[in-house]
Amino acid sequence: YELALQEKNPNVMLPYWDSTLDSSMDTPTDTVIFTDKFLGNAYGTVTSGPFGDWGQKIQRSLHTDTSYLITKNELNLLINFSNDQREFVSTLEMHHNGPHNWIGGTMVDVDQAPFDPIFYMHHAFIDCIWERYRVLEKQKGKNPEIYPSVSSNNLAHQSTSFMVNLPPFNNVKLTNADGYKNFWTEDYYSCAPQPLCSAQNPECGSKWLECDIFTEKCVSKGSEAALPRVTSSDVFLVKNTRDQTTSTTQAFPVLSTTQASTVLSTPQAFSVLSTTQASTVPSITQTLVFMTSTSPGPLGHGQGFDAIISQPKSKRRKITAEEFFSALKTLKKQQPATFADTPRLRIKRSMKRQPVQHGRNGIPGRSRPTSDHNTQQFHTRTPSVNGLKIPTFQKPCGGNPIQNSFRMDCKEGTDLWVFVPIKVVNLRHGDIMYSSYPVSLEGHKLNNTDVFSVGQQLLFASNLQSEARSKHKPCRYDKSGLFKVKISSYGLNYYGIYEDTVFLDNRRTVSTEISYLGVRNPEQRATRVFVTAVDECGIACQPMMIRRGNRKRHFIRYRKTPGAIEITTKGHPYHGNTYRGAESLVWKADTFSVPQPDENQIPIVFVCDYRNKNPWS
Repeated sequence: YELALQEKNPNVMLPYWDSTLDSSMDTPTDTVIFTDKFLGNAYGTVTSGPFGDWGQKIQRSLHTDTSYLITKNELNLLINFSNDQREFVSTLEMHHNGPHNWIGGTMVDVDQAPFDPIFYMHHAFIDCIWERYRVLEKQKGKNPEIYPSVSSNNLAHQSTSFMVNLPPFNNVKLTNADGYKNFWTEDYYSCAPQPLCSAQNPECGSKWLECDIFTEKCVSKGSEAALPRVTSSDVFLVKNTRDQTTSTTQAFPVLSTTQASTVLSTPQAFSVLSTTQASTVPSITQTLVFMTSTSPGPLGHGQGFDAIISQPKSKRRKITAEEFFSALKTLKKQQPATFADTPRLRIKRSMKRQPVQHGRNGIPGRSRPTSDHNTQQFHTRTPSVNGLKIPTFQKPCGGNPIQNSFRMDCKEGTDLWVFVPIKVVNLRHGDIMYSSYPVSLEGHKLNNTDVFSVGQQLLFASNLQSEARSKHKPCRYDKSGLFKVKISSYGLNYYGIYEDTVFLDNRRTVSTEISYLGVRNPEQRATRVFVTAVDECGIACQPMMIRRGNRKRHFIRYRKTPGAIEITTKGHPYHGNTYRGAESLVWKADTFSVPQPDENQIPIVFVCDYRNKNPWS
């Protein structure tokens, strides 16, 4: 289904419908999901939204019984407290059925359900629940790729049975066991995390969600969130325009009293606002009731609008929200452009348009105030901003470099610091398989491994635990192989912190990177500092110190250290006063040779091998 969508738009990705956001509502049937902004109407034939009036008619009939929807608490119990995979799958199937019955209509019919696009969004959410459980299984040391055993008379669910009605994938027919492979979520798709919030951080990341700070859960907003915002000027615009084009007895009905403070939460009459209430109009949530009356309103206000309300009391009628917004939309299209709500253009006395003035880098600059004799207001055409050059910014794939304050004790400045060469050695870990596969002599890709894992394993890496990382903290791997380690120095006899990021390649058995760590300048007195290297999942690397004058078989010898070191100006210098000064200590080359590092100039090495023992145990 997603591939079919990408034939029309290659950038589209299939969203999942998190129904727990709706089950947390007081009235789930009022969810913003079933409005024109998202999936269209919730009852009868779908005629609104992007799927309205399709050739294949879609029917819906939301159920008032909200127990059909899985709650966040039930989801937590399902993932974290299922006794085994069989119990998990059985319970998940039950929770999968609930939204089908809750939506009703087309979604209830097994053969017709895929015609409603919410079918795929719902199943994408079920897939994400399944993946969260699989990640937890890995953390427990279990292999989620193992297909469960079934009785021999159940032919359709045997591990080797082909999936029914599923087209071949890359010209290969898939079996039931193929659906359990790590390949799908490691190389083909991944699930965005569910939105979370708390009393301390009450943001859910979407204007269509709100945080319930009492339960600390993100909740879908109601259908009113999809309605346009209405101001007092909008109300008067519709009323006054209708008054000008109709007779007194046929005038567009107006609002009766000043009830602005009750509009947001009640379906009562929408009232004409007094001047003190003009800035407090919320969105319209119910049918708008426009009446003509000079009697006191329900809030006890007197006859405050007798001059405006001149219609007979007998001429009362309701106007629907659809009629109001339709009239407002038409009137706003007909309104002339004004300098208060459109870009200002400099117009010469010859009345020829000139290009909009730009600042540096093509960014539109602030125009100078205009005056009556050198500008003209255009009543028939709104000035377009389509021609403005808006610069695009590329998001760095590995994040922006860390900006250090270079603050030390009560002073700050780069000159207070020196830089020490360090080296980070990363040994491949984790059970990820990268999407570069070996190919057999017959020309078939071998999808059970990647090309970086073929061959005899290096001796020093043979006893590494590939899944050690997942026992510490669940973490996602970048599928490009990019792997980040943060190096830090913390002053022990001074107040100051320096941080930087080192990028490595986790596809290889061994990848190394040389960087330079800022510490206090030891000119006045010895610098004592605590150094660390921690990967992006919070696992510490082992710091090692160089052993001077001790070589064995051409290898430089290192000794383990907890990370507390002392740097002085005595003996061999291991630091540079600038970043490039530290680089010049390590990298050597004459005019015609390739730059090569001098490992003897690197006093600290961090080894990220992720054994069970941490550096401080």
